[in-house]
Amino acid sequence: MVDEHGNPTGEDVFNFKPRAFIVIGSLNEFMGEQGVNQDKLRSFELYRTSITGIDIMTFDELYERSKFIVVSAQP
Repeated sequence: MVDEHGNPTGEDVFNFKPRAFIVIGSLNEFMGEQGVNQDKLRSFELYRTSITGIDIMTFDELYERSKFIVVSAQP
């Protein structure tokens, strides 16, 4: 930072945007007796894409993402 004359004050300012995650529920919650409840799934997708700065995912999705990372890291 600088003072009103442009001289350095010795203070440092950091601007960052930490990544945030919300993990909730499972994909099975969108299943009905006859298959996927499209209204529930669509509503969930609309909700999670409308939130900025936070990744919202189900436990199933987190597990699959983690599994992919581990498998990809193996030679």
